[in-house]
Amino acid sequence: MFFLESAEIGIGKEKLFDILCELLEKNNIVYNKDELELAYQEACAAYVGVTRYSGEEYVTHTLNVAIILAQLEADINSIIAGMFCDVYRKGVISLDGLNDGLNSSVMRLITDLQTQDVENASDEILLIKLPESLEMKN
Repeated sequence: MFFLESAEIGIGKEKLFDILCELLEKNNIVYNKDELELAYQEACAAYVGVTRYSGEEYVTHTLNVAIILAQLEADINSIIAGMFCDVYRKGVISLDGLNDGLNSSVMRLITDLQTQDVENASDEILLIKLPESLEMKN
C-alpha cells in the first residue's frame, strides 16, 4: 500500500517550491527547470492577494497539490497543472493571462479541470483532483 507524506502546513511558497523541486529530482521526474520556474511565477501571480482560511497565501494550497502529485510520480504536465487546480474559482487572472507562460498540454489540463465533472473526467484529471481534495482537508 502506498502512503503519501502529509501536506506541508505553515510553510511559505518559496520553501514549498524548493520541496517540489527536490521531489522531482528524487523521483527522477523529467522537467525543464526554466519552465517549472515560470509556472511557479505564474501560479503566484494567479492567486496574488488570495488567502486561505488560515491566512496563508492561497498558492500554498496549489503548491501542496503539486507536491502530492510529485509524490505520486505524476508527469510534469499534471504536476504543473496542479499548481493551477483552483485558478477558475480562486484565481485573479483569466485563462488568457496564463496562455503566455504555460505549454499547451498544461493549458488543456487546466481547462479540463474546470470543464470535466468527476463522473466523466479523464484519468489525468482524476489524478489531479484527488490530491486537491486531500490537501483541502488540511
